[in-house]
Amino acid sequence: MDLPSNTDRLFFAYGLLRPGQSVFFQLRGLVSEVTGPANVTGKLPMRDGLPIIDPAGHENVKGTLLTFLPERTAEAYGRKKAQC
Repeated sequence: MDLPSNTDRLFFAYGLLRPGQSVFFQLRGLVSEVTGPANVTGKLPMRDGLPIIDPAGHENVKGTLLTFLPERTAEAYGRKKAQC
């Protein structure tokens, strides 16, 4: 995954990347703060057994906001890319 243009913004984690879910352990050491719960408008269909957010939906998708350690933001997005 490419870095966003503004890496100071919070990362909206949903599905398996949320704290307490099976993939969060891969990001835990790169996160300085967890804030939530948070919601966005969209839809959360399952594709190949994984939740994939569809921003065109009109439902309430629950998630958590993550703040990455500034010096490890690129690494966090690199790990996210490996999960896709």
